[in-house]
Amino acid sequence: MSDDLKNNVIGYVRYDNEIAEYKEQITSLKEQMNEVIDRRNEFESVLIRIIETNKLEKKDIIISDGKIKYSQSKTAKPVTKKYLEKCFLDFFGNKDKAGELLEKVYNNRDVDVKTSIKRYNK
Repeated sequence: MSDDLKNNVIGYVRYDNEIAEYKEQITSLKEQMNEVIDRRNEFESVLIRIIETNKLEKKDIIISDGKIKYSQSKTAKPVTKKYLEKCFLDFFGNKDKAGELLEKVYNNRDVDVKTSIKRYNK
């Protein structure tokens, strides 16, 4: 093995090991964060119920470092193959045409190719 290849393999493995350590730390922090989020969400549910019951949706709640506002947001669901199939069937009223267009859409999507090095442990 050439020195250049050997040095790059050693460097790759060293940084890959460091990344693995960070991933373990991140996993632990995410678990802790999710526990805190769950506890906060319990309070949020109660606050929403109180605000809606007392018709306080337009009022701000002043706190020591700012304010809390009641808000609602809408998020569109992702466009799935099943959803497209339903829409095409509704539009065409013909299962064959809907299926043909669905296959055309799915078979002609752009594909990105990413080249990388993967490490496999014993």
